Amino acid sequence: MEFRDYAVKETAEFVEKLAKAATAGAQAAAQRVADEAKTRLDAALADLKARDARVAELQAAHEKAERQARDAEAAHTAATAALEKKHEAVRAEVQAARDQAEKAARSAEQAARSTEQKLHEQLQAAEQLRHQIDGLQQKLRADAQAAQAAQEQIRLTAHTTAEKLRQELQAKIDAAVAAQARAADAAKSNDAQLRAARAQVEAARAELEAAKVDLTGADGQMERLLVSFETLAAATTISDLLLALAETLAGEFKRVALFRLKGNKLQGDFQIGFDLSTDVAKVVIPLSMDSLLARAVTSGCIETMEAENPEAPKAPFGGSPSCALALPVAAGGETLGILYADDGHEGATSDTAGARGLKGRFAELLLRHTVALALRLTAELRNLAELRGHAARLLNHAEEMYSADIEAGIQGAELQSRLLENIECARRLYAQRVAIEGPAAAGLLEDQLVLLIEQRADTPFGQDLGAVIDVATGGRRAEAS
Repeated sequence: MEFRDYAVKETAEFVEKLAKAATAGAQAAAQRVADEAKTRLDAALADLKARDARVAELQAAHEKAERQARDAEAAHTAATAALEKKHEAVRAEVQAARDQAEKAARSAEQAARSTEQKLHEQLQAAEQLRHQIDGLQQKLRADAQAAQAAQEQIRLTAHTTAEKLRQELQAKIDAAVAAQARAADAAKSNDAQLRAARAQVEAARAELEAAKVDLTGADGQMERLLVSFETLAAATTISDLLLALAETLAGEFKRVALFRLKGNKLQGDFQIGFDLSTDVAKVVIPLSMDSLLARAVTSGCIETMEAENPEAPKAPFGGSPSCALALPVAAGGETLGILYADDGHEGATSDTAGARGLKGRFAELLLRHTVALALRLTAELRNLAELRGHAARLLNHAEEMYSADIEAGIQGAELQSRLLENIECARRLYAQRVAIEGPAAAGLLEDQLVLLIEQRADTPFGQDLGAVIDVATGGRRAEAS
């Protein structure tokens, strides 16, 4: 075989091998490409499915957003309509409030005019009342002068009585001395006359000692009477005056009791000198019963009881007192109290008739002075009660003005300012009325202010009143400093 044929054959085999190898490589490459293409296609399909799902989600979200937008638009339309309706209602309410405010302003103006008219009328009434008070004050001054004159008369009477008693006792002493001298002269004649004279001398000495004791008691009673007058004058109420009278009587009598008139009976109130078993507060004496105290209420005079008098009523607290008194304290036609006084359960056997007479006179002078003081106290207390009522009425009017201001829509600082003006106006009106009454009456309005603040502490009026009073008081302190 020729080389060329061999070469051709070898070349053909080599080419075939190359073709097979190329075919196998191409198939393998095609397979790889096909596998890669399939992988990419699967990934693309999966991505496409994911994108389709995302598109579906977006489409659903878009549809939901469109529905929400339509709902929001409908809600906006409804809210706009409701807001417009509310605006119309508010405009109607504002117009109604404006009309009501104008009506309240007119009412407040009318109330202010009415209040001004009332204040003018009250000023006129206050002026008339002041004239009446001036007359009452003059009457009280006249009563005080009369009471002072009565006191001076009582002191003069007591002094005259003591002087008269002293003269009587001196006359008794002189008579006793003369009797002693006569007895001494008679004793010289015979022994019988001497013994009789000695008996007369002893009797005269006893009478002389008794007279000296009575004279000493009269001087002491004068001093105690003046002290008692000062004690009674210090009393500021009827109750204090009656208790002071009971205590001063206890200096002269062993047992003293105070009774008050309640309806048709006397009720025990106070006692001095009784034993522990006697509770005068439980003692009730009907006026229909014949007793020393009932007689004093009926007669209006001092009633006395002496052991020597068989017709005298029995002692109301038992025992055997030698003398007892019932002293009625009356003023202005009213019985304020009955004082009972005696010389003890067993009586004072050492007291002479003159000593008992002095005690009775002492009690009578105390009673007269007590009645004069009671008349003055009742007039003063009645006047203070009227002024306290006037102060309360002025403050009540200020509270009514405060309520009217609130109804008129006034609030805050303006409300407090108007309240302070009304309080100051009340102070001026009250000051005009009590210009002549003294400091005790002048402080009644301020006392009523403090009381009103305490009573209204839980109300807006009480809180505003306390605030403006504190501010006004602080301002006055600053001006004073």
